[in-house]
Amino acid sequence: LHDTPSGSQRAPATSKGRGIRCTTRATLHDTPSGSRRTPATSRGRSIRCTTKATLHDTPSESQRAPATSKGLGIRCTTKATLHDTPSESQKAPATSKGLGIRCTTK
Repeated sequence: LHDTPSGSQRAPATSKGRGIRCTTRATLHDTPSGSRRTPATSRGRSIRCTTKATLHDTPSESQRAPATSKGLGIRCTTKATLHDTPSESQKAPATSKGLGIRCTTK
């Protein structure tokens, strides 16, 4: 993620595993009041995981947004750690495995 003055930051991540497709999209909007929202939606075999994370601007500390959702013996865990860096890129890799499935997104 790059800090852009105009607003939207996108970090799409897609991972597949045994007929299961998890797609995580994180859109961050800079709002003057401070809160940032990171909606994430993943689908697979009548399973819909929706994760909403609200991040608040902190001057020097890391921001964490853990989210856990369950469905059909499936455990999805999404962790978003955002550091405010003026010029460096922020990466959001996503890994998921299938059938007895554990999705972990950092």
